[in-house]
Amino acid sequence: MLAELTKEQLLGVADFYGIPIASADRKLKDLLVTALKVGLVEKGVPCVKSGKLKRLELELASKSVLSVESQTPVFDVSRHIRLVPPFSEDEVEKYFSHFERVATTLQWPKVVWTLLLQCVLVGKAQEVYSSLSLQQSSDYDVVKTSILNAYELVPEAYRQRFRKSRKGEQITYVEFAREKEALFNQWCVSSKVSTWEQLRELILLEEFKNCVPEAVATHLNDQKVSFRERLHNACATARASLQHAQGSMKARYDQKAVSRSFQP
Repeated sequence: MLAELTKEQLLGVADFYGIPIASADRKLKDLLVTALKVGLVEKGVPCVKSGKLKRLELELASKSVLSVESQTPVFDVSRHIRLVPPFSEDEVEKYFSHFERVATTLQWPKVVWTLLLQCVLVGKAQEVYSSLSLQQSSDYDVVKTSILNAYELVPEAYRQRFRKSRKGEQITYVEFAREKEALFNQWCVSSKVSTWEQLRELILLEEFKNCVPEAVATHLNDQKVSFRERLHNACATARASLQHAQGSMKARYDQKAVSRSFQP
């Protein structure tokens, strides 16, 4: 019977019996009818059987939750695109840290991070994103890992980044310390360093390369063996380079001697 009444009539019934109706329940007729039924039962008005009270209360609670969810504003991606930092292929690792800091500060839902991110991707990063499946491209962590793997550098490049990085005027000393730590970790990870002995060899190898000719250092960078094996190979390379240099000098000296002997 109540379902056949208009909202105004239902509100009139509520006022007549002194049944309080929440403002949220006044907006939708279904919520209003359910709330009114519960109120009438509590008042002792025989519009419904008292045995249905619990079911009506659950129904009201369920509809209230659905009403709140339906009123939740939808995240408008287009309004936030201009706030997404531009992607930089030269500093991919830094970019993701910057993006995550902005997204967290602006309280962007993580489910839309990939939608915002793909709007600014360029070059190799864009190709990687396009190659992912629909499910993978919706997972921010998967997208981030895939792009970082695509831009992964050789250990020597990470070493140079770590050694050459300097504090800029726009960052604090704490931020610079974190940047140095991140670069050092990248160098170690790319060099597959996970133990103290491996770290010791990494530092010794770097120092050794700083003290030998560039050709020997380059040869060491190409070796994928242990430090001791690299050292043995480096000694052999240095010896061969020295012999080659001595041979070239001797050949030039002999040629000059022959030329002088034919002069009148």
